[in-house]
Amino acid sequence: MPGGYGLPAIALDGDRVVYATYEGVFRVPLAGGCPTSLHTFENKDLNGVKLSVKDGVAYVGTDASGLVNGVLGRVPVQGGAFTKLLDFSVYGLFVTDTEVVATGFQGQDDRLMAVPLAGGTPKVAATGLDSPREVVVVGDKAYWADVRTNQQDTKIGIYTAPLVDGGNEALLYGSLEFGLNLGSRIRTDGEQLYVQTGAGDLLAAKVNGSGTSLVLEDNKLGFFTVDGADIYAQTSAGIVKVATSGGTPTIVVADANAAAITVGEKDVVWFDAEKNQLLRAPK
Repeated sequence: MPGGYGLPAIALDGDRVVYATYEGVFRVPLAGGCPTSLHTFENKDLNGVKLSVKDGVAYVGTDASGLVNGVLGRVPVQGGAFTKLLDFSVYGLFVTDTEVVATGFQGQDDRLMAVPLAGGTPKVAATGLDSPREVVVVGDKAYWADVRTNQQDTKIGIYTAPLVDGGNEALLYGSLEFGLNLGSRIRTDGEQLYVQTGAGDLLAAKVNGSGTSLVLEDNKLGFFTVDGADIYAQTSAGIVKVATSGGTPTIVVADANAAAITVGEKDVVWFDAEKNQLLRAPK
């Protein structure tokens, strides 16, 4: 894949695909063509990279190896200077209208943080987390998957905290509800949470903690993303589309091997891990 190695994070910005690898951040026309480098990471010894695009700006976070902090920053998709927002090893990233919200590691602590889109004083919304993963925001609260270790007992669940400095986290759903694993993904449509479990189920979860419902079941369930009233997910059949309320899935791209998926107005774009290519198809 042009632009370097490492599992990419991808996002759409109109007629351009923005992607981030362990090398840096790049853009390429949706119709195909040569990639343009937007930013090169100084530290390429990374465990992962997260990306979100809003209003022509790419927000990117790196998870550095060891005890070295990664970087949370922004760069214009059209091109321009990279602005560092925070020294922070990012595990999960979500962009609201006013803030970049991220889970990750800083100093000796896993925490939930929020920083203004243009930069400024960050808020530490929760500290002392054990293993936070991807994060979403609904209203004025953040929600994330976290593994909690108490001696020999590992308690896994969905946690939530208000986006205020010095906020307190609370357990929303425990491990008996989900059976989550470390790589669990979490998404939202602005009203509900959608969570991938270790058993290969995709569940919708009420943000008030009142219950869950099955959306999709597949023992090879992989990356998924929410697009309005639909969910696009990598399954044993390829990329499928299913209503957020559940039902029979429709195959969009048969036999695809998508390690990352993003959806635009007309297209589904995915990174094929076997072919090492960015591909697209009508949605």
